[in-house]
Amino acid sequence: MKKLFYIHKRGRTFLVVCFMLIVSTVTISSIVSADASTEVSADVSTVVNTGVIKTTNTLTESDYTIGSWAEYQAVVKANNSITTGNLQSAIDAATVAITTAKAALVPVSGNLTNHTGVIKTTNTLTESDYTIGSWAEYQAVVKANNSITTGNLQSAIDAATVAITTAKAALVPVSGNLTNYDEATKSSFKSTLTLSKTTEKVAKKVTKKFTKTTTVATDSVRTYSYTEAKNHMGEFVNITGIVVDVVTPKDTTYLNFCSDRKVCEFQVVVFSSDSSSFPNIKQYEGKNITISGLIEEYKGRAQIILKNPDQIKIN
Repeated sequence: MKKLFYIHKRGRTFLVVCFMLIVSTVTISSIVSADASTEVSADVSTVVNTGVIKTTNTLTESDYTIGSWAEYQAVVKANNSITTGNLQSAIDAATVAITTAKAALVPVSGNLTNHTGVIKTTNTLTESDYTIGSWAEYQAVVKANNSITTGNLQSAIDAATVAITTAKAALVPVSGNLTNYDEATKSSFKSTLTLSKTTEKVAKKVTKKFTKTTTVATDSVRTYSYTEAKNHMGEFVNITGIVVDVVTPKDTTYLNFCSDRKVCEFQVVVFSSDSSSFPNIKQYEGKNITISGLIEEYKGRAQIILKNPDQIKIN
């Protein structure tokens, strides 16, 4: 009986020991597994999502020297396959490698040619030509992008240039008041005739009957290209050229021979009082024409005022 009890007691002891061994094994396994899980779940966001790799994608190759960019790309390529399966130490090493390579990039001196051009254009604009709101917005953009130097990256210079150009295109012109201009040009037509004897008779005839539909004789006057018009101020001549566009900003119509009317050296003007004589003025757009009339000066530019249809013909 005692022997059986001893055996039974030893059996219980054996079972307890086995149970403790099993519990210990499970516990150790759980700890190891937890440690491994912690290591595997290492934070790779600094590399893969919001860190150095994301920064890499915002860089522009042309901003840096060829050699330094090639070295940087080689380092990025070698360290860009990091995942959550890597140890944190490996992730940190990759992060340091890419960050160090980025710091070693050598910037290229920026080219300011285009930026300087748009700033010069800005200086030629007149505030009163545009609405208060659009001018204020334009000036704010210019001020914010005017401190660019060759020390800036080319991408920054290009961005500043685009910003100013876009703001300039958004300027809203103010409709001009032509009252004083109309009076000045009408007086000018009568008082600034400095014609040669060859054309004086023709000029007097046109002046006297300018508002009537009188055919103007053009064979007896000289013919010049619109680019030469400025050299014949005060003369009654024929001017030839291709009309780029016909525009009527308000009541006055302009036949333009350049893509930018404000910088063109010659223009043809039709005032509102004479517009009824030119019901189809748009027909001259894109056509090679000859204009006959007195060349007058307005704000440093040459112009001819159209009074009747006989002054213009399509070549």
